Order: sequence, then structure tokens, then C-alpha cells
Amino acid sequence: MFNNILSSEKSDLRDLYPIADDIHLLDNNNESQQIISNEINRIDFILIYEEILDEKNAFERAQKAMRKNFEANLQHYGLILNYRKFPLKNQRQRVFVLITTPFDKLLEMCEITRR
Repeated sequence: MFNNILSSEKSDLRDLYPIADDIHLLDNNNESQQIISNEINRIDFILIYEEILDEKNAFERAQKAMRKNFEANLQHYGLILNYRKFPLKNQRQRVFVLITTPFDKLLEMCEITRR
């Protein structure tokens, strides 16, 4: 029964978000883990936003600049950002930013907070 709930949740996610196949629900089997160069690569956070492809709007340009600054700060601190972009109607697109924290960066942050 629990597997049926997981499969229906994944089906609901797939209807709402086209990257639902990239997002693995928590379960006890190893299929939900991606192995990349002998490390387990998991998605820690997901940022979702919509942007207008037309650069004429001053407000949209300011929002885009703030997002890029925020994302640059995340990368500066060692987080890994992967982008998925999906076109929408009316010159818009939905952007998914999949954020992964490397294990060595987690250890570094643990040492800093331990002090």
C-alpha cells in the first residue's frame, strides 16, 4: 500500500512539474540515489521561479540581477547549482534551480558551527 501512495504522489508531481522524474521521493531502495564519481549526489534544495524572456521590463531586470547575485553567493560558498528551464506561454519560462551541497562542504560547516 505504501508503494501505491508513493507512485500516486510521483504521478501528481509529474503533472504539476515536468522535472518530477529528476526529484526522487524518499524511499528505502537505492534507486532514488544517483551515484556520481563514487559520491551520492542528492538534491538538498529547489528554487522555483518564473521569469519573463523580454528584457524590456525594468522590474524583471532588477529581479533577475538579484537572483543572479544570490545564486553567485551560493556558488561562492561551494554549493552546486543545476538549472532546468521550461518554456511557458506569453514569453515566460519556469526555472528550477536544483541545489546540492557537497559532503566536504557539509563537514566544513559542521566544524565552523562546532566552535
